[in-house]
Parts: sequence; structure tokens; C-alpha cells
Amino acid sequence: MIHSRPAVILSALRHRRQWEHPIIHTRRYTNLPSWLALPLLCGSAKGKLSCPADLTIVLVHNYQEESILEKSLRYVGIEDFVLLQPEDGQWPSNTLKITELKKYLDSGDCPTERILYIDSDDAVVRGDLGKAVEFFEEEDCDLLFSSTIAKKHLDCLPEAKRWADENARENGWKRRYLNAGVFIGNKAFLQEILEEVLKFVTNDDLSYAEHETLHRKKIVREVLPDFPKGCGSDQMIFRYLHPRFYPRMKTDFKCRLALR
Repeated sequence: MIHSRPAVILSALRHRRQWEHPIIHTRRYTNLPSWLALPLLCGSAKGKLSCPADLTIVLVHNYQEESILEKSLRYVGIEDFVLLQPEDGQWPSNTLKITELKKYLDSGDCPTERILYIDSDDAVVRGDLGKAVEFFEEEDCDLLFSSTIAKKHLDCLPEAKRWADENARENGWKRRYLNAGVFIGNKAFLQEILEEVLKFVTNDDLSYAEHETLHRKKIVREVLPDFPKGCGSDQMIFRYLHPRFYPRMKTDFKCRLALR
């Protein structure tokens, strides 16, 4: 759905006092120009926040300029985050962020035992990230993903979708799915999960545009019989692996981690 800028601004003005999420991860709001989005979405936290001592914030992108997420972090006063970028500047598929994140964790350079990953191009930080740590601890797991109602492409993983729907119902929700754009977890377990994810990453992974085209033509499984291997979507791979690693790996059904 396309929203006019005035409608989006009015919506944010109407709801922002009710938002308790430390992260806003929805393009409806974050696609606004940064000069408008930051005071509108993050204004109450300007210069007031810091990164919890036991947490490392990780970003991955290949942009030449600052992303909206970086701008928001600096706007609220957080300068200590880790930005990972591919050496050649290329971004062939979204699974590249898995490769870069795994490389970073394996390097031993990460100073904390907890990691918070946030997508760079459509999310902003606007609240105390200590809350993200609290939510994570309350869920009693090793890796917590934000959630979304979007079931895009899950028709390619019918068994995973059935499991996800049942898992949501058991937690009091009709429909909520894992969203890989924001997650927080223990470093050791995240390394373990990423090792499994990499088994589905190939040198010929589909780009986002290629995946969309094949899905629109309903021939994804014909082209990729071992789907999600080669699909180029880290989110689809995480969703495929979720049943195997539950309950150590959970979805934030309470929608506290990020507004999505």
C-alpha cells in the first residue's frame, strides 16, 4: 500500500507517544527524508541514548553514504556500533549479510556476548536499547527475531509455514512470522545458526529482483528444487531453520522489539 507523505506524518504524530518499541522498522515511516524522519520518529530521544555495555550493535550494508539507521543512531547519541561492508562494495544478494556477520563473529573482534542486528536501510533506533536486552532475557532463548504479519514467499515452504502458524497460535497470535531485519542473540548461538544458514548460501544465490521475478511467475521451486538453498534470502533460510532450533530461537510475538 502506498501512503501519501502527509498521511504518514499525521499517523506518526498520532501514534508516536504510544510507541514503546526501541526500534521502528517499517518503510511507511522510515522512507521519509531523514531530515523529517529523525525528529518525527526519534525526537524525544535526541542525544539521550547509549549502547548497553553488554551489547554490540551490528549493521551491514554497501552504501557509500550513511544509512537512515546510522543517522538515527548518531541522532540519539549512539556512536559505538559496528558497520560491516563487503570489501568489493558489491551486494549480489541479501545472504551477503550472513557471510559478513559470520566473518565478523569468527574474527574474535566482537567484544560482547550479545549482538543486536538491525537492517540499515529501513529502520531507526528511537528508544532505550536496554529494553531490547530486557525483552530478550524475558523470552528465555538464545536468539530473538522481531516479527511481521507478512508471509511473503512462504508458499515455497509450506511445512515451515504450517509450523509457524501453529507456533503463533500457541502464543496467542493468529499470524506472526519471523522477521530477519531485527534480531538480538547470544554470540555463540548466533555463530552456530549462521553456520547452518551458510549451508544454504551458494556462489550463485538469486538477487532480490531475480527471486521476486521467479516468485511472480510461480516457478521458484522449479528453478531451485532444493529451496531455500540458493534463494538469496536470509529471511527465508531463517524461517526454514526455525522449527529445528525452537525454542532456543524464537519470534517476538509480543512485538516489543521493533514496530513492524
